[in-house]
Amino acid sequence: MYHIKNDKRTAVTTNLIQDALSTLILEGQWGCFTLTKLAERAQVGRATFYRSFDAIEDVLQLQVDQAMVDLFTFIMEKIKRLPSFFETDIYNLFFQYWNRHDRLLTLLLISDQQAMFKNQLMRLYRENLTFVQRILQIQESHWAYFVILRCSVLSDGLFEWIKNGKKESPEEISRILLLSFSELHAVELSLTKSVLAHSE
Repeated sequence: MYHIKNDKRTAVTTNLIQDALSTLILEGQWGCFTLTKLAERAQVGRATFYRSFDAIEDVLQLQVDQAMVDLFTFIMEKIKRLPSFFETDIYNLFFQYWNRHDRLLTLLLISDQQAMFKNQLMRLYRENLTFVQRILQIQESHWAYFVILRCSVLSDGLFEWIKNGKKESPEEISRILLLSFSELHAVELSLTKSVLAHSE
């Protein structure tokens, strides 16, 4: 857990700790360094670290939480400027944002902390994107399943996109992932003998 005070000194030391952790992760040292080494790299004392964080993972958690707030602000500001919008627009903006902020995603991949991202994305969806539920007229009893499925596909797809070097544009990867929601459910899956024969 983190507990960041709203003052200039804390902001400075928090940035030092975040930068030091990012450097250690990018050097491939995740899981190989102690809190003491992190504090030394950040040039802060252990007591200073513990004033803001309980554990090393909390530094990443803070970065993820801050990024989710920024992501939501980015999406809402863009949507408000559109005369009308579709669910596709939200996902286009989602990938546009992460296309410009992929360093955090790289850190999460290297440290194997993707679950941290997915959990916060689900929280963002549940708490701040409820207008999607109203627009799509999703029943309350179905909303939890909708959120889990959307966030799983978006999160896993996002990290796969990063691992593959972002070969597709944000709009292309958004369209690819949304196919599973918007088109595949309408396709008749009729297993004829010829289809079964080809699969053997």
